[in-house]
Amino acid sequence: MASKRTRRRAAVKVLGRDALLALKGGRTEEVYVPELGGKLRVAAISAGTRDIFDLALLDVPENERRHHFRARLLVMTLMDDEGRPLYTVDDIPALSSIEARIIDPLVEVAMRLNGLSEQDREVLEGNS
Repeated sequence: MASKRTRRRAAVKVLGRDALLALKGGRTEEVYVPELGGKLRVAAISAGTRDIFDLALLDVPENERRHHFRARLLVMTLMDDEGRPLYTVDDIPALSSIEARIIDPLVEVAMRLNGLSEQDREVLEGNS
């Protein structure tokens, strides 16, 4: 009889090239916003979109990064039912003016879905 250790190894196979490329779409999570009486959809973004987010944020003067981090993240992650962004970079000032207590639950979900840690946030905001 094979040990548990042997069976576990046998159950995991090495994937080929197409396994990763076959992945389509990202995870989403709906967040209820009581002040709006409805839900907003937060999405996991692609690796390419994450690169754009990181580079765009690093391209902003350091003193402005901290002020617009939440808004920039929401622009990249809030989607409609078809997976299209709800907001554009032109909406960053308006999103930044919304109370943090309303925005923060959305930002927390966006960070979690996209693997952003507090340390990542500090680096992107220029606090490291």
